[in-house]
Amino acid sequence: MDFPVELYRPVISYISHRPTLLSLLLASHHLNVEAERSLYYKFEHVHNVQTQVLFLNRIIHCLRVARLVYSYRFEIDWRTNFGADHVYWELLPKALRAMVNLKILQFRTNGGTPVVGLLDVCTFQLEHCHWHCHSDESQMQTFLQTQKSLRSLSLGGWDDSRFPAPSDQNEQPDFREIAGSYGVIHAFLPGRDITHVRWVPDLDDPWDISTGLDVVGLSPSFRKLKFLKLGGYFMRPHLCSISEHLTGLVFLELMGYDKMEDASVFALPSIKVLRISIRWGLNKIAIEDPQARAGEIFAGSKSLQYIEIEEESTYRDHNKIQQYSRWGRNVGMVNRYATDEIWPSIC
Repeated sequence: MDFPVELYRPVISYISHRPTLLSLLLASHHLNVEAERSLYYKFEHVHNVQTQVLFLNRIIHCLRVARLVYSYRFEIDWRTNFGADHVYWELLPKALRAMVNLKILQFRTNGGTPVVGLLDVCTFQLEHCHWHCHSDESQMQTFLQTQKSLRSLSLGGWDDSRFPAPSDQNEQPDFREIAGSYGVIHAFLPGRDITHVRWVPDLDDPWDISTGLDVVGLSPSFRKLKFLKLGGYFMRPHLCSISEHLTGLVFLELMGYDKMEDASVFALPSIKVLRISIRWGLNKIAIEDPQARAGEIFAGSKSLQYIEIEEESTYRDHNKIQQYSRWGRNVGMVNRYATDEIWPSIC
């Protein structure tokens, strides 16, 4: 009995192994159609330069295939570093203009240097934009004004003293998530209904009022936050600098934890989950005695339901996999789990 054609898509959609999808292209007409859809739907973290060039050429010369692309993610690093005269740079802007249905774009040059004009004349409407080139405010200021369907934005930096954030909540009604350094946060939070913030301090970012942290100006926006991830490689603001303004926060992740921050956690009236993670670049466990510390924190917080403490982190398929122990109020350790999720689900 023949396999029903309508079942090809749900079956093939589970296949992510590119060599298998390439084989299916040659198997039959029906398999070709569905394999092609899966093959080009997401093109992510491919660090083989020849494969990148083949993909971009295919996109440019077949608009039917170009319309299939939903996600393109590529951060150039030591694995795929190539010169400014490489054919990739000629193909990329043409391919991006052809991907009219693109919804997720993640890109960074080697070293994060900007590429002038790369996004000119692109007509796609992104939902998620991860642009990790620095000193690229002028290009992004123009580009972001065209993105009416934006839901989340991650930027490699932003000089808010020279470049105001483009657009506003009325022009981007679904914009709820921002990630970046203080300049990004300070530019894009005010005037929007942002609920999720990933604050990754840069080397020269302020960490308190005395060094330039605009707590008063950001206070109305802080009060709207539900989820906050704070920290990275460099020094982050002490929680006491902003805690009194985080009145609606239900989830807080801190990279590195100082016992002096206990009082600030206790003061968060809506907090349900506290996640304590290892500061980037360090390998030691986030807290030496998780059971004792979890008990102390629960005793001081009335609303906290769970505490998650990172034990180690590894990388798999370009994703950071973090191993946590999870502690519940009055029940001790609930479980250990690994996650690569960006935000947890909290009822």
